[in-house]
Amino acid sequence: MQPCVAEIARAQPQHVRTLLGTAALDNYLIRMLLGPSVFFLPLRAINASHLRAATAGEPEPEPKLEPEPEP
Repeated sequence: MQPCVAEIARAQPQHVRTLLGTAALDNYLIRMLLGPSVFFLPLRAINASHLRAATAGEPEPEPKLEPEPEP
């Protein structure tokens, strides 16, 4: 019988446990946009202030699609 993911995670050092669960399960995009100081916060630590900070930047411009020249 193979161990479950939780048993495997508990057997790992803290920094590995963070990598196993935090970003994959909880507010991945916010964590990626705000960098390592937010990325490695514990599960369920992201709140509305993090959302505001992640969305405060300028919106990316829409890419313009140019028609391909005819041969």
